[in-house]
Amino acid sequence: MDIAFGILGRTGMRLHGQLSVQWGRPKEREILAALLVQPNRRVSVDLLADWVWGDQGQEPHNPASTFRTHTGRIRSAWRDAGLPGELRTEDGSYVLAVDRGAIDYFAFADLVGQARTHSARGEHAEALAVITSAIGLWTEQPLADLRSERAENWRRRAILDQWLPANQVLVGELVALGRFEAALDRLDELHEEHATDTGLVKRRLEILYALDRPIDAQNHFLTVYKQLKATGDRDAADELRRAHDSLVPTAKVTVTRKPCRSLLPNDPGDFVGRAELKSALDRLARTADGRLQPGLIILDGLAGIGKTSLAVHWAHRQLGSLADNVVYLDMHGFEGGKRREAADVVDELLQFFDVPADRLTDAGRRAAKVREILDGTRTLLVLDNVADSDHLRPLLLTLSRCLLLVTSRHRLTALATRHGGRHCSVPLLDSALSVEFLTRRVGGRAVDGQEAIDRLAALCAGLPLALQLVVHHIDARPDAALTQFADEFADQGRLLDIGDDGDDPHANLRAALSFTYNALREQARRLFRALGLSPTPEISLHAATALLGEPLRETQRLIDILVSTHLLTPTGTPDRYRMHDLVRAFARELATDGAAAELRLLSFYLHTSYQADRMLFPFRTPVPMLEREPGAPVFGFKTEQEAAEWLLDERLFTALIPWAAQRGHDAYAWRLPHNLYGIFRRHGHYQQLAAMFEIAVSSTQACGDLESEGATRSDLSLLYGVLGDWTRSLQEHHLAAAIARRTGSAVGIPISLFQLAGHKVHLGELHAAVETYHKALAQVVSSGEKGLQASILHDLAKARRLLGEHGTAVELFQRALRLRRAANNRHGQAATLTELAATLHEENHLATARIHADEALTIAERINDIEIAPRVCGVLAAIHYDLENLDNAVGYARQAVRLAAMSRDSQAEAHALRTLGQALFDLGRYDAAEEGWRLAESIYTDLGDRAHLRLVQANLTTLATVDRLPKPRPETNYSRVR
Repeated sequence: MDIAFGILGRTGMRLHGQLSVQWGRPKEREILAALLVQPNRRVSVDLLADWVWGDQGQEPHNPASTFRTHTGRIRSAWRDAGLPGELRTEDGSYVLAVDRGAIDYFAFADLVGQARTHSARGEHAEALAVITSAIGLWTEQPLADLRSERAENWRRRAILDQWLPANQVLVGELVALGRFEAALDRLDELHEEHATDTGLVKRRLEILYALDRPIDAQNHFLTVYKQLKATGDRDAADELRRAHDSLVPTAKVTVTRKPCRSLLPNDPGDFVGRAELKSALDRLARTADGRLQPGLIILDGLAGIGKTSLAVHWAHRQLGSLADNVVYLDMHGFEGGKRREAADVVDELLQFFDVPADRLTDAGRRAAKVREILDGTRTLLVLDNVADSDHLRPLLLTLSRCLLLVTSRHRLTALATRHGGRHCSVPLLDSALSVEFLTRRVGGRAVDGQEAIDRLAALCAGLPLALQLVVHHIDARPDAALTQFADEFADQGRLLDIGDDGDDPHANLRAALSFTYNALREQARRLFRALGLSPTPEISLHAATALLGEPLRETQRLIDILVSTHLLTPTGTPDRYRMHDLVRAFARELATDGAAAELRLLSFYLHTSYQADRMLFPFRTPVPMLEREPGAPVFGFKTEQEAAEWLLDERLFTALIPWAAQRGHDAYAWRLPHNLYGIFRRHGHYQQLAAMFEIAVSSTQACGDLESEGATRSDLSLLYGVLGDWTRSLQEHHLAAAIARRTGSAVGIPISLFQLAGHKVHLGELHAAVETYHKALAQVVSSGEKGLQASILHDLAKARRLLGEHGTAVELFQRALRLRRAANNRHGQAATLTELAATLHEENHLATARIHADEALTIAERINDIEIAPRVCGVLAAIHYDLENLDNAVGYARQAVRLAAMSRDSQAEAHALRTLGQALFDLGRYDAAEEGWRLAESIYTDLGDRAHLRLVQANLTTLATVDRLPKPRPETNYSRVR
C-alpha cells in the first residue's frame, strides 16, 4: 500500500499525494513519531511521555492533558489528509491503529526482504532496483524530531540492525552485476560515519581485490584493523583479519580488465542529487547480466538544468566497470558558433584511438574505420549539446557499436521514435537539494545565514546553473552578508544577468536561454513571448490561446514545440503547462503587444467564469458583463462538476485578480470576484474571497462605478461577518448602505437593511433585528427580487427561533423554502431545510426534523457544499442523540467536526464536538468524551461564546464526578449511517 507516514527522517504525513513534514506543530510531530514506531500497540501516557520528553526535564505538569490537546490536533490533521487508520484512546492509553505498510520504516523492512529474495534467486537487477527504492526512503536520521534517550536508543538500533545491513545488500548487488566502481562510491558515502563497521569494510576489501588493487586493500585493512585494536574491540579486529587473510590467496583469480582510456572533463566536485536519474541511466546502459548495452540514450532538459554535469558525473563512474573507453565531445548545438558535425566527431574518435586520419582519404572510409574500432570494445561516447535529431542522425550507423549518451535541450523525438532512442528527462532540483548545494558551496557563511540560503534556493527554483552562478557571485564578495544577496536576487532580471563579468558574455542565464529561444521558429518565439505576460507560472491551453490570439489548434502545435525544448513543461493535468520562474522572467522581458494580449486573457477568464457561475448559480443576480475581446477563445462546460472544478482553481484567481488591478484592468478586477462568490463560499474559501473583494472595491472606485462599488462592499460585509470580523463587516455595511441611499438602488436599500438586521442579531438585539428584517422584506417584495426575499425570510426565521417563537419560525422557513425550490437554489434549499430541521428538533419533533435534515444532507452531498455540510451533520448528530441512536450520533458528529475544520467554521466545529462528547459520554467512553469537550471549550473561549462555554463546562463538571472505568463495549468503526 502507499506510504502515508514517515519516521525515516522528520515525521511525515502524506498530503496532496506526497509525504510532507510541513504539518502540525513540533510537539504533535514528536508525539506521532513516538506512536508510529509501535503501531497497533497500547502506549500508556507515562511511556509516551518517556519517548517525547525522556529525562530532558521539560515534561509538563499534566502530560495526560497535554497529550489530549495534541492528539486532538493530530486526529484533525489525519482526517483532513484522508489517511487510513485512526488514533484511538483505550483505557487511558493511545493506540495507533494503522497498517504497518503505511509507515515508511516498516515498508523499508518489507522491501529489504523482497530484495534478499530476488538476490537468492539470482535476480540481481531486480534485487538492486528494490533495495535502491528501500534505501531511498531514508531521508535523514530516523526519528529526527525526537531527542529523548528512548528515541536515541531506537535510532541507534535501527541504523545498526536495518540501515547498514540494507546497504550491504545494495553493495552486494552492485558487485554481482559487475558495477564495482558504483559499489565503492556507495561505501565511500558510508565511510565517514561507519568507518569501522566490519561488514562494510569486508565488502570494500572484496571489491578492491576483485579489481586487482591489493595495495589499496591492504592499506585499508591495516588502517581499520589498527583503529579497532586502539578502541579495544579485539574480537572485531580478529574477525576482520581472518576475513582479509581469506581474500589474499584469491586475488589473482578475479576480474581482468583492458587498460582504460578516457577523454572526459573533470568530475563535478559539487554534484548533488540525481540518484533516480543515475539509477535509470544504469539500467538503460546495461544488459540483463550487467554488460554494456550498445544503443542511444537521450538526456534532455531545460538550458541550465544540469544535463552536462550529470552526463560527465555518471560517465566517470562507468570507466573501468561498464566501459573501457569513455569519450566526451561538445557538439556546440546551441551556442551560435561553429557546430561540431558528424565528420568532426569521426576525426576526433580516430585521434582518440591513435589512428592517423590522413591515411583515410574520404569520409566514408573514416566512418567505416571508426565502426570497425568500436566493434568489440566497451566504449561510452558522450555527445553534449546536440541541436536536434538531424544534427546526430548522420552518426547513428557509425556509432551503433558503442553506448551513445546524448544531451540536448530538445527531446529529439525523431531519434526516439525512429531509431530506438531511450529518454531520460532531467528535472529541476528539489528545494532540499538546492539548499544542500548552496550550504555545501557557501561553507561557514551558511551557519548563521540559513534563512537567506533558503530564500536563495527558492529564487533559483531548482535550476542548477542559477545555483552555480549565485555561488560564484557570493564567493567573489566574501564580506557581504547572505541576506544582501537574497535581497539582490529578488529581482529576477538581476538573477538572469549574473555571470557576465566581461570574461565570457555567454556565461549567464540570459545567454543560455537566448540560444534556445533564437533556435525556435518565429511563431513559437511569439508564443513564448506572450506566455511571459501570464500572471501565473501555470497556464492552460485556452489561456495560452487567448494570449496568442490564434486558433486553438495552432496554439497547441506551438506549445508542443516549446515543450520539446523544455521552455514549457506539462503539469500532469491535461492541457495545463508550467513555465519556470526564471524562464518566465526572460520571456516577460521579450514580450511585446502586452496590452492587447492581457485584455484577451482577462476576457477569456471573465466570460468563462461567468458561464460557469451561471451554470452553478442561475438564481443569483449576474454581474454586468463586458463584451468579449476579439481572439479570446470560448470555453464551455458539459457538467456542473466541470464548471465547479474550473472555478476552484484557487491559485490562479488569487494571482489573476491582483495582477489585473496592478496592470490597470480594473473593469475586470472587480467583476471576476463576483463570478467566484458562489463557488468559493460553497467550499469555505472565505479568506481568499474576502481578499479578492477588497481589491474589487478599489477597482470599482478606479472605474468610477458607484453602484457596483456599493454591491461589492455589501458582499464584502457579508464575508467579514462569516469570518467573525464584525467591526470591518459593520464598516463595509455602512458604506454600502450610504451608497445605496445615494444611488436610490431598488436592490441595494433592502440589502443594506437585511445586513443591518444581521448585525443586530449578532449584538443580541433580537427585537430590533426582527423589526429591521420586516422593513427589508417590505422593500424587497415591491422590487420582485425573489432570491433576496427568500434570504430575508430565512434569517428572519432564525431570529424568531432565538426569541422562542418556534411556530412562527417554522412558517417563515417554509415560505423561504418554497421560494428557493422555485428558483432551483439548491444551496439555499439545503440551508433552509437544515435550519427547519434544527427548529423542529428544538420542539422535539424528531422524526420530521430527521426527514428534513436527511434531505438537506443529500443536497449538500450532491453539490459538494462544504459551507452547509458541517451544520447539517451537526444537526443530524443532535437529532440522533435525542433519538438515542448513539452510534449514528457519533458518526455524524465526527463528520461535522471534520467538515467544519476544513471550512474553518469554528462555531459548527465546537457545537459538533459538544454533541460528540455527549454521545461518547453516554457510551461510557469518558476519556474520548473529555477530549471532545476540552476542544469545544477551547473554541468557545476563543469565540467569546459565553453561553455555550457555560454548557460545555457543565458537561466537564459532570464528567469529573463519574467513575472513569469504561463500560464493557467493543470498539466500533463509526462511519456515517444514513
